[in-house]
Amino acid sequence: SVLGLELGLRQRFTDLPGLWNGFGVSGNLTLQKTEAEIRVSGIGNNLTRRLVNAPDSIINASLFYNKYGLRAELAYSRVGLIYKDVRSNNDDTWVQPMRRLNFNANYQLSNGWQIGAAVENILNDQSYWATQGKEKTLLSHDRKGGYVETGRTFMVNTSVTF
Repeated sequence: SVLGLELGLRQRFTDLPGLWNGFGVSGNLTLQKTEAEIRVSGIGNNLTRRLVNAPDSIINASLFYNKYGLRAELAYSRVGLIYKDVRSNNDDTWVQPMRRLNFNANYQLSNGWQIGAAVENILNDQSYWATQGKEKTLLSHDRKGGYVETGRTFMVNTSVTF
Protein backbone atom coordinates (compact mmCIF):
# COMPACT_ATOMS: atom_id res chain seq x y z
CA SER A 1 0.00 0.00 0.00
CA VAL A 2 1.09 3.56 -0.67
CA LEU A 3 -0.24 6.70 0.98
CA GLY A 4 1.23 9.96 -0.21
CA LEU A 5 1.00 13.67 -0.71
CA GLU A 6 2.60 15.76 -3.43
CA LEU A 7 2.65 19.55 -3.61
CA GLY A 8 4.24 21.70 -6.31
CA LEU A 9 4.64 25.38 -7.14
CA ARG A 10 6.35 27.42 -9.85
CA GLN A 11 6.06 31.20 -9.72
CA ARG A 12 7.77 33.86 -11.79
CA PHE A 13 7.61 37.35 -10.29
CA THR A 14 6.40 39.19 -13.39
CA ASP A 15 4.78 42.02 -11.39
CA LEU A 16 8.11 43.23 -9.98
CA PRO A 17 9.75 46.26 -11.64
CA GLY A 18 12.75 46.23 -14.01
CA LEU A 19 15.29 43.45 -13.79
CA TRP A 20 13.54 41.96 -10.74
CA ASN A 21 10.71 40.49 -12.82
CA GLY A 22 13.09 37.90 -14.25
CA PHE A 23 13.25 36.11 -10.89
CA GLY A 24 11.14 33.14 -9.87
CA VAL A 25 10.92 30.22 -7.48
CA SER A 26 9.81 26.64 -7.81
CA GLY A 27 9.35 23.81 -5.38
CA ASN A 28 8.02 20.31 -5.08
CA LEU A 29 7.41 18.21 -1.97
CA THR A 30 6.52 14.52 -2.02
CA LEU A 31 5.79 12.60 1.17
CA GLN A 32 4.87 8.93 1.14
CA LYS A 33 4.26 6.07 3.50
CA THR A 34 4.52 2.60 2.02
CA GLU A 35 3.92 -0.86 3.41
CA ALA A 36 4.19 -4.38 2.03
CA GLU A 37 4.20 -7.94 3.34
CA ILE A 38 7.44 -9.68 2.44
CA ARG A 39 8.16 -13.40 2.80
CA VAL A 40 11.76 -14.01 3.82
CA SER A 41 13.29 -17.46 3.32
CA GLY A 42 14.89 -18.85 6.45
CA ILE A 43 12.48 -17.03 8.76
CA GLY A 44 9.25 -18.58 7.55
CA ASN A 45 7.08 -15.62 8.51
CA ASN A 46 5.75 -12.76 6.47
CA LEU A 47 7.31 -9.47 7.54
CA THR A 48 5.69 -6.06 7.16
CA ARG A 49 8.18 -3.58 5.70
CA ARG A 50 8.30 -0.45 3.57
CA LEU A 51 8.34 -0.88 -0.19
CA VAL A 52 11.86 -1.35 -1.52
CA ASN A 53 13.47 1.73 -3.16
CA ALA A 54 10.61 4.06 -2.18
CA PRO A 55 11.96 7.13 -0.35
CA ASP A 56 9.92 8.56 2.50
CA SER A 57 10.29 12.08 1.07
CA ILE A 58 11.53 14.02 -1.94
CA ILE A 59 12.13 17.77 -1.83
CA ASN A 60 13.07 20.02 -4.76
CA ALA A 61 13.41 23.80 -4.57
CA SER A 62 14.96 26.38 -6.87
CA LEU A 63 15.50 30.07 -7.37
CA PHE A 64 15.79 31.01 -11.03
CA TYR A 65 16.33 34.03 -13.26
CA ASN A 66 15.50 34.44 -16.95
CA LYS A 67 15.79 37.89 -18.53
CA TYR A 68 18.13 39.99 -20.70
CA GLY A 69 19.72 36.85 -22.19
CA LEU A 70 20.71 35.47 -18.78
CA ARG A 71 19.31 32.16 -17.53
CA ALA A 72 20.44 31.00 -14.10
CA GLU A 73 19.21 28.58 -11.46
CA LEU A 74 20.20 27.59 -7.94
CA ALA A 75 18.54 24.22 -7.30
CA TYR A 76 18.34 22.12 -4.13
CA SER A 77 17.09 18.54 -3.94
CA ARG A 78 16.85 15.99 -1.13
CA VAL A 79 15.77 12.36 -1.30
CA GLY A 80 14.84 10.91 2.09
CA LEU A 81 15.55 7.57 3.71
CA ILE A 82 15.13 4.59 1.35
CA TYR A 83 14.47 0.98 2.35
CA LYS A 84 16.88 -1.08 0.22
CA ASP A 85 16.46 -4.77 1.09
CA VAL A 86 15.47 -7.39 3.67
CA ARG A 87 18.08 -9.43 5.53
CA SER A 88 17.06 -12.72 7.08
CA ASN A 89 19.65 -12.75 9.86
CA ASN A 90 20.99 -9.16 9.91
CA ASP A 91 19.54 -5.68 10.06
CA ASP A 92 17.91 -4.62 6.80
CA THR A 93 19.80 -2.37 4.37
CA TRP A 94 18.81 1.31 4.15
CA VAL A 95 20.05 4.12 1.91
CA GLN A 96 20.61 7.30 3.90
CA PRO A 97 19.15 10.62 2.72
CA MET A 98 20.98 12.33 -0.12
CA ARG A 99 20.97 16.04 -0.96
CA ARG A 100 22.31 18.21 -3.77
CA LEU A 101 22.78 21.92 -4.34
CA ASN A 102 23.56 22.84 -7.94
CA PHE A 103 24.04 26.14 -9.78
CA ASN A 104 24.03 26.81 -13.51
CA ALA A 105 24.06 29.99 -15.58
CA ASN A 106 24.03 30.72 -19.32
CA TYR A 107 24.27 34.01 -21.15
CA GLN A 108 23.07 34.45 -24.74
CA LEU A 109 25.26 36.88 -26.71
CA SER A 110 23.76 38.86 -29.60
CA ASN A 111 25.86 37.14 -32.29
CA GLY A 112 24.45 33.64 -31.62
CA TRP A 113 27.08 32.54 -29.10
CA GLN A 114 26.06 31.31 -25.69
CA ILE A 115 28.44 30.91 -22.75
CA GLY A 116 27.72 29.14 -19.51
CA ALA A 117 29.00 27.61 -16.31
CA ALA A 118 27.73 25.11 -13.75
CA VAL A 119 28.68 23.74 -10.36
CA GLU A 120 27.11 20.50 -9.16
CA ASN A 121 27.11 19.18 -5.58
CA ILE A 122 28.12 22.51 -4.01
CA LEU A 123 27.54 20.99 -0.55
CA ASN A 124 30.00 18.17 -1.36
CA ASP A 125 27.62 15.52 0.01
CA GLN A 126 27.83 11.80 -0.59
CA SER A 127 26.22 10.37 -3.71
CA TYR A 128 25.26 7.09 -2.04
CA TRP A 129 25.39 5.85 1.56
CA ALA A 130 23.89 2.48 2.47
CA THR A 131 23.80 1.21 6.05
CA GLN A 132 22.79 -1.90 7.92
CA GLY A 133 19.76 -0.66 9.84
CA LYS A 134 18.26 2.84 9.77
CA GLU A 135 21.05 4.40 11.82
CA LYS A 136 24.16 5.88 10.19
CA THR A 137 26.59 3.91 12.36
CA LEU A 138 27.06 0.62 10.45
CA LEU A 139 28.02 0.75 6.78
CA SER A 140 26.45 -1.96 4.64
CA HIS A 141 29.10 -4.53 3.84
CA ASP A 142 28.06 -6.18 0.57
CA ARG A 143 27.88 -5.24 -3.11
CA LYS A 144 24.48 -3.58 -2.59
CA GLY A 145 25.77 -1.09 -0.06
CA GLY A 146 28.62 1.14 0.76
CA TYR A 147 29.54 4.75 0.47
CA VAL A 148 30.21 6.83 -2.64
CA GLU A 149 31.49 10.39 -2.54
CA THR A 150 31.99 12.02 -5.94
CA GLY A 151 32.77 15.58 -4.84
CA ARG A 152 31.92 18.78 -6.67
CA THR A 153 31.78 19.03 -10.44
CA PHE A 154 32.57 22.21 -12.38
CA MET A 155 31.72 22.83 -16.01
CA VAL A 156 32.22 25.71 -18.44
CA ASN A 157 30.51 25.59 -21.83
CA THR A 158 29.94 27.54 -25.00
CA SER A 159 27.74 27.01 -28.03
CA VAL A 160 26.79 28.84 -31.19
CA THR A 161 23.51 28.95 -33.10
CA PHE A 162 23.68 29.68 -36.81
